Amino acid sequence: MGNERIKQKCSSSLLFSEKIPATERSTIPPAAQTGTSIGIIFTTPLASIMIGDGFLGGWPSAFYVFGKIKYGIELSMSL
Repeated sequence: MGNERIKQKCSSSLLFSEKIPATERSTIPPAAQTGTSIGIIFTTPLASIMIGDGFLGGWPSAFYVFGKIKYGIELSMSL
């Protein structure tokens, strides 16, 4: 799991350096990193609620629900 984070940062840094105009390089990367923080803020309490209520069998619900959301996002971005 730790290696994925390193790969993500390296690939996003490379993408930002090549594809974003120099005038926007100070605003786009922080905005992209903010998405990660916002995701953590929303998913942690939601996962706790789903696990506590026994939704879809308890703790597996966090993997099922957020996995399906991620799959839906990836699928919509590929279209």
